[in-house]
Amino acid sequence: MLDIVQEAPHWLAVHKPAGLIVERNPFESPSVEELVARHLARHVRNPYVGVVHRLDKPVSGVLLFARRKSALRRLHAAFREGQTDKRYLAVVEGRPAAPAGTLDHWLGRSPDRKRAVVARPGQKGAAHCRLDWRLLHSEGERSLLEVKLYTGRFHQIRAQLALAGMPVVGDAAYGGTRPWTPRAIALHAWRLRFPYPDAEQWHELSCLPKGEKWREWVQALQAD
Repeated sequence: MLDIVQEAPHWLAVHKPAGLIVERNPFESPSVEELVARHLARHVRNPYVGVVHRLDKPVSGVLLFARRKSALRRLHAAFREGQTDKRYLAVVEGRPAAPAGTLDHWLGRSPDRKRAVVARPGQKGAAHCRLDWRLLHSEGERSLLEVKLYTGRFHQIRAQLALAGMPVVGDAAYGGTRPWTPRAIALHAWRLRFPYPDAEQWHELSCLPKGEKWREWVQALQAD
């Protein structure tokens, strides 16, 4: 069942569950894109569904789709030009030495293109990546962070936190050693703020993560 965060005439936001791919794929179904199309088809014949941005398969959270081609162009421009505010929650291994920080790296892709790796500034195929993180809560050897993403590169949050010695719980691909839940890592797209139809009108969407594993962290967040 599709979990709708907010529906508007030109766009639709859903709570993507971990374990689902975003875009249609003939080798893996259903995708979130397909589920959105089915939802809209109940009221509109041959609905248009445009993928505005993406979340990794094991990541959950707010995901935005366009319902018009014109809306997709405007929203793509807003994301491309850095006009959005993207916030994530991440449960990471360890306890940060500081209450907050900024991470700046150049990242490219591994030879098999399955992982993000450190690259030289300006290296072909690499991109500059930046994020801010803030400690919300620590318990044992795990910590809850809020992450503000300035760029949206391949596996950026996962790779940068791992490079800082704070791998996301459950993310074995980037050095995580603690288990999470099947088909998921402890990374959730929590809040998204974006302009539409222009810079004069902003929308803010949010959804808290779900599931037994998240309960203690959500409670800590709400009490913060």
